[in-house]
Amino acid sequence: MARNRKSGERAMQHSRMKAGDESSRELLLQATRELLIERGANNVSFKDIGERSGVNAALIGYYFKSKSGLMLDVLRNGLALGMSRMVLIPDLDFSPQDKLRCFVEIVVDVFSTYPYINQLMRWLIAQKPEVYGPLIATDLAQSSGRAVDRVLAEGIAKGVFRPVDPMLFYVQLTGACDQLFYGWHQLQLVYGVDKITDDVKSTFVRNLLETLLNGLMLDHTRDEECQRIGD
Repeated sequence: MARNRKSGERAMQHSRMKAGDESSRELLLQATRELLIERGANNVSFKDIGERSGVNAALIGYYFKSKSGLMLDVLRNGLALGMSRMVLIPDLDFSPQDKLRCFVEIVVDVFSTYPYINQLMRWLIAQKPEVYGPLIATDLAQSSGRAVDRVLAEGIAKGVFRPVDPMLFYVQLTGACDQLFYGWHQLQLVYGVDKITDDVKSTFVRNLLETLLNGLMLDHTRDEECQRIGD
């Protein structure tokens, strides 16, 4: 009986330690996300993360091995949900225009929630290009790129879209999102934008869709689609 009680106590202690580990790990990730939004990857130190999280900064090495390991986990967490939604879009029973609309809305959502995405990719690649370059391309960016390639190819095949370079389309889309959500401090100086509100975000999505579709759609389908965006 005593032996069973001790085994049960050890199991409970192990469970509490595991829960504490997960809690501390998440506190470090959340603090890093907040600091990245405020300062950017180049201006976030172990000390900053420890102070913001209330967790001993030495645990960063324990959980993530290095600052790069921590930043990679932050990047993966930021992209995971959006990527899982993007890869489903080509197989939806929607028109190519509506699939493209879904894709644009998801990308905007990702950048508005995690505005540091592009900068963090560049920061990681600068640390070890031979490691993080291929990893980011194959594990994180490639699946979304292939998804939009399929949507564009379908639209071209159906006579809805004109031929377009999918890489340049992807660059236009992600670059515009990066500028608005990460570079808004510059917009504050130029246009007096205090912050990116939900209204600004909604207007941005409409304008972005109209601009992209105006460039993509053949003349016989353009007017009807632009009317739908306005509605």
